[in-house]
Amino acid sequence: MTKTKTMSTQQSLDRALELMEMLAKNGGGMNVSDISKTLGITRVTASSMVQSLLQRNYIEKDAITGKFYIGYKFLDLAQVYRYRYPFLYAAEEYVRNMAEKLGIRINICVLKPPGVAVVLLSKDVSLLPKMIMGYVFPAYASASGKVLLAFSSNELVETWIDEMEFVRYTSHTIDSKEKMRKELEQIRAQDIAFEHEELMLQRCCIAAPIRDISGQVIASVSFSGIGEQIENELPMLTDSIRLLARTISSTLGYNAIQRP
Repeated sequence: MTKTKTMSTQQSLDRALELMEMLAKNGGGMNVSDISKTLGITRVTASSMVQSLLQRNYIEKDAITGKFYIGYKFLDLAQVYRYRYPFLYAAEEYVRNMAEKLGIRINICVLKPPGVAVVLLSKDVSLLPKMIMGYVFPAYASASGKVLLAFSSNELVETWIDEMEFVRYTSHTIDSKEKMRKELEQIRAQDIAFEHEELMLQRCCIAAPIRDISGQVIASVSFSGIGEQIENELPMLTDSIRLLARTISSTLGYNAIQRP
């Protein structure tokens, strides 16, 4: 009896999570009938699930169409996620000042399984078109992600590379394990990563590692902008991203002279 109840609870949880993922991807909203058909459950079960999520603000109901959408609760929870990374508060002022000085978008990212880069902090004063990937994107297709992969443990990176599905977002996207390994070797040698229209057309990016007091790479900081802007100012931007990464790392106690 207990085992059956546990399985039922797990199934309900899986369905609720699947529903929220569906609503997040479906900009047009869904009604109870849509939810019932997509999840393969009865309308009664779908209605009960919706009401529970609605009461806790994980989903919202449009008063005119009666359709359900992702709720504001996720926005609230997302803000709390940043508190896991207190170094952001030390970095924010430097990032803001540099963004205003250069007129460019600056992101700070961390690496998460299975090989994705998550944007924790973003300052944008540029004219760059909004990224279709939002705040989570594949590490192999971005400068931020590649620099984080390059300085992660070899065992972990090899596991992720073996499991990666190299989707080609543009003709410039890395599309094989061999190319990925070669790129990471180059990044380790240069201590910087470049991206030229690998995630989306007209977008280029430069990223450098942020290190803590032990010298471990804990995040990346990147400049991204329209390709022409990045290419025309590449030497200056390369020097600037190195300076910004060193400044943030020094604030965290890293000493590049003692720990080359």
